[in-house]
Amino acid sequence: MKKKADLGHYLQTITDILQATEDMGGNLNSYFDLANGVVTDKKELSADQYAQIQESFSQGIEVYQQNMAKLEKISSPVAIIGPHKQLVKAYRDFVAGCEKMHASIDYSGQKIDGPAFKESEQEQSDAMDHVNAHIGRIMQRVG
Repeated sequence: MKKKADLGHYLQTITDILQATEDMGGNLNSYFDLANGVVTDKKELSADQYAQIQESFSQGIEVYQQNMAKLEKISSPVAIIGPHKQLVKAYRDFVAGCEKMHASIDYSGQKIDGPAFKESEQEQSDAMDHVNAHIGRIMQRVG
């Protein structure tokens, strides 16, 4: 017989994942701004700056993938299985957008594919809007 999902543990895990995502996003913001400056303002970056962006984006994606694994693994209470599955999909889309942004940068050639970069930025934004909407639905059902 399967053990019933613990709502308190579930909500704490979701809170921890969202906080880790927000914290990492804050850490990555200055590196995003550097890359975005190349795309929007045709700024030039040094090889060192490209290396910093590469390292930071790689670390961010690693954290986001770990969060994704936690989301996929956690058992949700029966009342919120649907919204939880939608939350997992939205977070997976967010991670895919981050990976796409990372891939839009040619670190060794010190170039950025502007259209791919901007498209991935929009994908991340849309996915995070969906994440927040699904969190809201989950909180309505459990609140």
